[in-house]
Amino acid sequence: MKGMTVRVRMHPMYVDFIKNEFGCNEKGQVFATEKHPVGKLIKNLLRTNPTNPVQQEYNGNDYVEFILPEYGNVNTDYRNYLSKNSENIISAKIKSRFYFKLHYFIIEMNKSGLIEIRRIIILFCERFGIQEDSYKLNSLEKEYRRYKNRTRFVKKTREIASVFSAFLSFFYPLFVLNLFN
Repeated sequence: MKGMTVRVRMHPMYVDFIKNEFGCNEKGQVFATEKHPVGKLIKNLLRTNPTNPVQQEYNGNDYVEFILPEYGNVNTDYRNYLSKNSENIISAKIKSRFYFKLHYFIIEMNKSGLIEIRRIIILFCERFGIQEDSYKLNSLEKEYRRYKNRTRFVKKTREIASVFSAFLSFFYPLFVLNLFN
């Protein structure tokens, strides 16, 4: 057997994203080699034996199917499925990749401040072929706002830590000198 297919259930928005980012064949299958960002993860997850080796039924457009080439010592006849936990791990990786690309796209497009964020999100979804019925504009905008708040908090925390570090580096020698006198 030269390869196999593995199906992963996830939100239709992420399915559209991964298919349009990496390309898919006429059947809608994504070719995942070891150089593919998700391919290496799938290879590692196929090495473990799930407790319930039952193939799940997939209907509609809530899954993506990966075509995997033969991976060395992975027995493709026996391990041609993923456990529910493995599916969740792959789905979380694709979700984080989606939001990374979305946030980067918004930041790059919004440098001038002339385009509003809602329009940028619509452009992003059009660029990656994400269907309008699979995402909610408000939720993507809220996620971006949360991301901006997190990065502001981290930046402020780092500034406070650097000031505190500078303060300690200045007064530490004085403290040590007074300790031994």
